[in-house]
Amino acid sequence: EGRRSKRLLEILYLGTKSGSDGDENTLQSIVREMIQTKLGSSIRPSDIPSSCFSFETFHRFVAIISSRAMVLKGVKHLTPLAEMINYKSKETYLHEMDPKNDDERCDTKAKWIPTPFDLYHTLSDDNSITVRSDRDVFADVSSIDHFKADGNAVIHLYEDYGPVDSSLFLQAHGFVPDENPHHCAIVPKSLLLPNEKSGDSSHQKNARHLFQALKTLKLVYPGAEVFDGIEDVCVKQNLEITEDGSTVGRKRASDSIAIATLLLDDNAVALETEGDSFPSWSVLKQYCINAINSGDVESIEIRCARYPGSDKLVRRVLRKAARALIREDDSGIEMVIDSGNDSKMDQLRSQLLEAREHGKEQLAIALQFRIEERKILVSV
Repeated sequence: EGRRSKRLLEILYLGTKSGSDGDENTLQSIVREMIQTKLGSSIRPSDIPSSCFSFETFHRFVAIISSRAMVLKGVKHLTPLAEMINYKSKETYLHEMDPKNDDERCDTKAKWIPTPFDLYHTLSDDNSITVRSDRDVFADVSSIDHFKADGNAVIHLYEDYGPVDSSLFLQAHGFVPDENPHHCAIVPKSLLLPNEKSGDSSHQKNARHLFQALKTLKLVYPGAEVFDGIEDVCVKQNLEITEDGSTVGRKRASDSIAIATLLLDDNAVALETEGDSFPSWSVLKQYCINAINSGDVESIEIRCARYPGSDKLVRRVLRKAARALIREDDSGIEMVIDSGNDSKMDQLRSQLLEAREHGKEQLAIALQFRIEERKILVSV
């Protein structure tokens, strides 16, 4: 996920989250030393512009290299020619290839077994790299660029860059795909927790229970001494959370939201599905608190994170947060969604066309990213 990778890269370069210009044993200090060594003693260190050592400069060059590199077995490799193949998702390709109606296309796409990136991009023992096509380019009509005079088609090659969201495409490749089934929209943690009532001692007590549960289940940094809220999450169109990962039986982000809602949201009972025969909200909360006091990991996971209806509750919290984000962007969104006509989206698309017509590529990329984010939030 590009947003997180940039933050981690900044910590790696500067040494701390807030930056530590001048500290030793950081990438920044190594870059500073390399530049001074290259220039020699004829140039005083104070004469070198500070921008040469800034994270922004470092990040720009990392992005340039990343856009020309391929990650195989955790290592970046420069791959001339192969890196020139443009992106198109495998799912988009299959959708275009299926001649059936839209509903049946979705069914066909759902039955397709995704293939990993390293199946078509292999690193041999001699460090040579082999790149194979992940689709039948001769059967893909959309791959035809134009026809030559002799009737032969000139084919445009595409490939899927892997299951990454569009922020990583922006960070590593400098573009935002028009269609990316793996893209997700950030939902800030402030919208995932209920607002604390001033002077509410029970809320503070339950917040301590929450912190204890999260630490026991290792859902927060083990060395944390103060509860700083749960983490932001990135939500896909189908309401999957990327931070949940793919490990069977583990859903880190969903569990955190479920526990926080159970312990801190006294109004969550209103979110319960009518007709479901669940214990009362107060009973579920007490079960959870008893489990936390016991310190038993399995009991805390079952009673606090996997209680009856927790999965539905997490989805409703995400939908509520998505609506709040949209309202921040457009106060008339309730009417827009109900009418099925998103005027804000139309405005963004109009601005995108204008930016492209005037050659404002950076603005166009930024607008494209906002459009893709909004698509997900409206869908959620």
